[in-house]
Amino acid sequence: MKNVIITDGFWRKSLSCVRSLGKAGYNVTVLGDSVFTTAFWSGFTNNRVLSPSSKESLSDFNSFVTKYLEKKNFELGEKIILIPSEDSTINWLSAHRRKISKHAKFLIPDQNSLKLAQSKESTLRAANKIGIDIPETYFFKNYNQFKKKIHFLSRKNLLKKYIIKPDVGSGSIGIIYPKENNIKNLSFHWKKFGKLLIQKKINSKGNGIGVSMIFDKNSRCIANFSHKRIKEYPLKGGPSTIRKSIKNKNLQNLSKKLLQKLNWKGVAMVEWKIDIDEKKIKLLEINPRFWGSLELAVRSGVNFPLLYAHLCSGRKVKVNKRYKPGVICRWIFPGDILRFINDKNNKENLWNFIKSIFKEGEEYDSKDIRGFISSIFCNLFSVFKPKYWKYLTR
Repeated sequence: MKNVIITDGFWRKSLSCVRSLGKAGYNVTVLGDSVFTTAFWSGFTNNRVLSPSSKESLSDFNSFVTKYLEKKNFELGEKIILIPSEDSTINWLSAHRRKISKHAKFLIPDQNSLKLAQSKESTLRAANKIGIDIPETYFFKNYNQFKKKIHFLSRKNLLKKYIIKPDVGSGSIGIIYPKENNIKNLSFHWKKFGKLLIQKKINSKGNGIGVSMIFDKNSRCIANFSHKRIKEYPLKGGPSTIRKSIKNKNLQNLSKKLLQKLNWKGVAMVEWKIDIDEKKIKLLEINPRFWGSLELAVRSGVNFPLLYAHLCSGRKVKVNKRYKPGVICRWIFPGDILRFINDKNNKENLWNFIKSIFKEGEEYDSKDIRGFISSIFCNLFSVFKPKYWKYLTR
């Protein structure tokens, strides 16, 4: 039987991977740091393994997972497929790729490419060099340069037109939306999140578009997929809670051009935003891992987890450019529930919202009711775990 291990089983993208591979006949093992790991309880999960968290203790995670992979390799007599879901596990795998490759098969970019993609500054500079439009952005070598620019924008009464972002980070974590022209404690923010950049706000009325891709070991694009963000939470800027599959050949070509410049391997999602004021589409960042809205791509006809497994196994994979546009998928628990509660404009009625849970909710799968139930209760449990709070708005 084909065997695969999926890390970081708490996250919804991990549940999507479990379902996709389980339905295809894979024997699926899920790693998680708690019995309330969502993907543990999917009907397609064959083995649940409690392991240290890569975010909490990377050394403990490394020791545990390395020994576990070595043991499974010996028992099975073959290398197992490994899917790292989060930035911390991908960074761990990249740093230990030579040792882990003795026991497992995986597909990730080389360390330099990964580092470039995880840095917003490096990504935006690389894009600008090949003629891709980017938002007006200021980069800084140190905190003093950053502080001077903040003071300058404050004196000109312009700071409210910008946002402050960590150079390395995911989702909305660490982002500041200035409401006033004077912000305190930025030195603490710099120390906590590392190097910061200042970026011109793009009119929120412009749609956000994501282009998802997977590349083989020779940096050949095997499949691509585009989606449009319809709603998000937090409302001022966060992960999409409602999104729709679309066709956008231009952005797919630009995304492919950018990722191939980075000699990409494996999966990535390139984020774009339509600047309606300048009538341009601008690059925001690259997510160098499986993304939160993965289930939409699968339901639209691009099964990225299965393609990843096939490529790791050395199977010949045909280029897949076909998928169904117009498919809508929602992140219900807790994303779209919180969006529905807080959204005062263009909100659907309660009955239509309830119906959408079963019609469009990414958590609901008639073939995996256990996974649906766990998506609710494991997220409810996270309310009592403060370490998860900052990740739920990603």
